[in-house]
Amino acid sequence: MKAQDIMTRDVVTVGPDTSIPEIANIMVEKHITGVPVVTDRGEIIGMVSQSDLLHRVEIGTEGETRRMSWFRNLADANALAREYAKAHGLKARDVMSRPG
Repeated sequence: MKAQDIMTRDVVTVGPDTSIPEIANIMVEKHITGVPVVTDRGEIIGMVSQSDLLHRVEIGTEGETRRMSWFRNLADANALAREYAKAHGLKARDVMSRPG
């Protein structure tokens, strides 16, 4: 199997000022687990994934990977993303993973 066999060709992107609730809604609607963050010129400057929305200091889940892993298997990941987005008004630039 090659990456091209499983990758999506219609990539959904967001801008650096896209709010976390907007990103969570996009992920839920498109059934995706991450989005590239791009500039107005289309340059990729980062990536926001579900884990960026779930493991946050503000909600006390930082470093709880082992404990949260069993919970994520039981809970609807989309519901968790919506719950997080509802509680925080951050932008993509604040939570995205950056290259390098």
